[in-house]
Amino acid sequence: MWILEEAFKKALRLFRWDKPKKEKAPPVSAEELQSRIDQYERQIQMNPNDPTAHYNLGATLIEAKQFTRAVRTLKTLIRLNPHHLSGNYKLGQALLETGREEDAIDCFQVAIQKLPDSKALKKMLASAHTNLVVEYGRMKQYDASKKHFEKAIQYIPDFAPAHMALGINFRHQGHYKDALAKFHEALKMDKNLFAEAHYNFGEVYAKLGESKKAIKHYKEAIAVSPKAALAQLGLANTYFKQERYREAAECYRMAWTLSKRLSQEAPFKLGLSLFRMNRFSEAIAPLKEALTIAPDSEQVETHLVQSYLKIAEAHRKRKNLPGEIDALKGAIEFAPELMTAHQQIATAYDKGKDGINTIVHTLIIKQLYINQRDEKGMVATMRKVAGLYKKYKYKPENFVNVKVPVKKRMKPAPKS
Repeated sequence: MWILEEAFKKALRLFRWDKPKKEKAPPVSAEELQSRIDQYERQIQMNPNDPTAHYNLGATLIEAKQFTRAVRTLKTLIRLNPHHLSGNYKLGQALLETGREEDAIDCFQVAIQKLPDSKALKKMLASAHTNLVVEYGRMKQYDASKKHFEKAIQYIPDFAPAHMALGINFRHQGHYKDALAKFHEALKMDKNLFAEAHYNFGEVYAKLGESKKAIKHYKEAIAVSPKAALAQLGLANTYFKQERYREAAECYRMAWTLSKRLSQEAPFKLGLSLFRMNRFSEAIAPLKEALTIAPDSEQVETHLVQSYLKIAEAHRKRKNLPGEIDALKGAIEFAPELMTAHQQIATAYDKGKDGINTIVHTLIIKQLYINQRDEKGMVATMRKVAGLYKKYKYKPENFVNVKVPVKKRMKPAPKS
């Protein structure tokens, strides 16, 4: 139903390149950062052409993760001094954080002309080009994506995230042998990419139909990164294809809990897994959730309505009239023109001696027959209505406002 695979899920900032350092400087408090920002802004007010004040403000804004403000400040610095090396570096860094890789590259190239051996600049340029490998790959512009891969490895030949990103491109193009080779290569370069590599191994083997290998690699990814929503989702989908619905349901729940943004298909597949295990009451909530994601999905709606009908059937067998009626109300909410549901609920109300609701739903059945231009069904229902008026001592004028109800629409889920 959904092909919601975020293959290009991670721009470079989510890939780890450097190994964690043993000792980290204590974090600067938000109050201290704001104090420094206020100080540099006062200096700029006193001297708007002071490049040092603009640089210090821009660098501090980056430290405070206020990247958009940092870009504005550092652009002012570059207008004052186009060849300010540290300023170009910091501006490139801020642009990279705001997703403006092309502009960031321009800034880094200004700086690297003066410092051609700078490892920091080479890493930033490799990072920016790798982000563009991801971005162009996401748009399926694979030739442009490959060009940026080639530029990235010009600066750092063994830049593992670039190799990983190219491998993802290969995977999406169906070049699975090349994809596997790139993932192995990236992992050999940087063991910190273990989870990402094994997730992608899993995706490739799932596409190849090698479920056993796919499951192994998804589990490897989850073992080192339990919060890897995409690995949980891939594992769930593999279990689902094998009809291992209990295990699939557990993984869909976990994926949805970890990341609603990355696991948009999970509620429907969870509901479907529960449906196929005949756990219809449990299927209702995730299927309703799925309708908030895809309000026009007939597939989701059908399984939701069928779940309600199955619940009603179970209550009917146990002679639980209130439970049956509640379940049928649920079905009618989402399928108001479903004749079967109105027929069943009219029968249930009649058993409970509820004359008003019996007549209401029988009149709706008559209207549905009229809409379908089924004269035989309409005539038979009119006779039945006449009998119900007599049985419950009501008149037609008591029901002049009866109409087929309007389908319930789930409120769309907020965009994350």
